[in-house]
Amino acid sequence: MDLSRLAIQEELWTHQDVNYQEFNRQILPEEVQPTVIGVRLPIIRKYAREIAEELGDNKTKLNDWFKNYNALRKIDPNIKTPDKGKFFYEERLMAGFVVAYSPVSIADKSKLIKTFVEKIDNWAVCDSFSITFKPNEEEDFNTFTHLIKNWMKAYDNDKIDNPYILRFVIVALLHHFFTEENYPYALDVITKINHEAETVKMAKAWALSQYVAQEPENGLTFLQEEAPSILDMDTHRLTVRKICESLRIDGDFKIQAKALLLERRNAENALQ
Repeated sequence: MDLSRLAIQEELWTHQDVNYQEFNRQILPEEVQPTVIGVRLPIIRKYAREIAEELGDNKTKLNDWFKNYNALRKIDPNIKTPDKGKFFYEERLMAGFVVAYSPVSIADKSKLIKTFVEKIDNWAVCDSFSITFKPNEEEDFNTFTHLIKNWMKAYDNDKIDNPYILRFVIVALLHHFFTEENYPYALDVITKINHEAETVKMAKAWALSQYVAQEPENGLTFLQEEAPSILDMDTHRLTVRKICESLRIDGDFKIQAKALLLERRNAENALQ
């Protein structure tokens, strides 16, 4: 198999779906829209699995491929037509999926994960990359915990200017740490993240609504006792919206969640 970047790009173009291209352009950030080829995720995933299998359980091969693939090339928002010299949205997805699917241990590819995450520039790549990992061993979770710890340390020191790093932290916690034993850790990290970017607020709302769905009694306590003091109003509102959209949460709980949000809004308006 030809694993060069241009060969992979040419393969992607053979699977272009113009209707899907237009759909993605409507939901992705404006600067990413011109870079969309229009390849459906199952096709990218299938090809990424084949590449990962070809590279095998070899850390050096994976590192070399990733470096040569140049998947971190800055997206050019001025792309108008297919150009082999440009970098496309689907190529970034491909690079992330190959890293995630690689049989190399998560610990051994942690530097690639870190490098990739810190160059993410849209929510779709962020969420797709996060959900593709399948940590199973204790070492896998320890690796993710270590990465999150370092990102949170950088965040605390005002050294993170890319909101998608913070979104990745939240989404990774949601997908891989939302179990009864890990809820305290996951929620502690999630609620400590405060950023004005809508993509971060939406991720927090998504995660918190899932917590409520999985732990309704504890979730109600959170909304009553903690949310007013640790969530900004916008994130609180988005969380209640996600709760109301969920098919896993019953109607009575949704009424209570909306009532608590209204109570907070009225209390804050009274102080103004």
